[in-house]
Amino acid sequence: MTQGSRQHSISRRSVLAGAASVAAIGLGSPSFAAPPSTNEVTHLSTQLTRLRRRCLRLHRRVRQLSSDADRFCLNRGIAAYLPDGKRNPAFDAVRCELGYDAVWQLWSTATSESLDLAERIRRTKGLDIQDLAIKYEALLWELFHHEMALSIDPEQLRQLRAFGRELRQLRP
Repeated sequence: MTQGSRQHSISRRSVLAGAASVAAIGLGSPSFAAPPSTNEVTHLSTQLTRLRRRCLRLHRRVRQLSSDADRFCLNRGIAAYLPDGKRNPAFDAVRCELGYDAVWQLWSTATSESLDLAERIRRTKGLDIQDLAIKYEALLWELFHHEMALSIDPEQLRQLRAFGRELRQLRP
């Protein structure tokens, strides 16, 4: 196709760019227009993923330090509790010396932040199926964290996790 001395060609890129601009100004949304790259739920989900990993990593470290302290005290005959039922200060001193208290505080803070963020995600309006899957994952994180306090039936928890897998498979 020629017009004067210039040749015009239509490329896939120009079609997609045109479709994106049409969608951006609200004149329509062609099915091949790219969805927005980020929204609030997606951004919060990225933060929650980082915090969840940090919580799990710190929790493993807390358990390891607790086990180390228990082993150390057992080998030296230091009981966790005194005969009157009060906590043994020597046992607590060993835990502190091994770094248990500092790591526990980090874990506690990260857990609190992650639960606050999960609640914020749940309260944010989802725009599509991906957002709903993210909101579900936030809810599941809260349930996972409070599993012992809520005493959820293991079968119900298994069903919740299976539903989450199905929901994630629906993502575009």
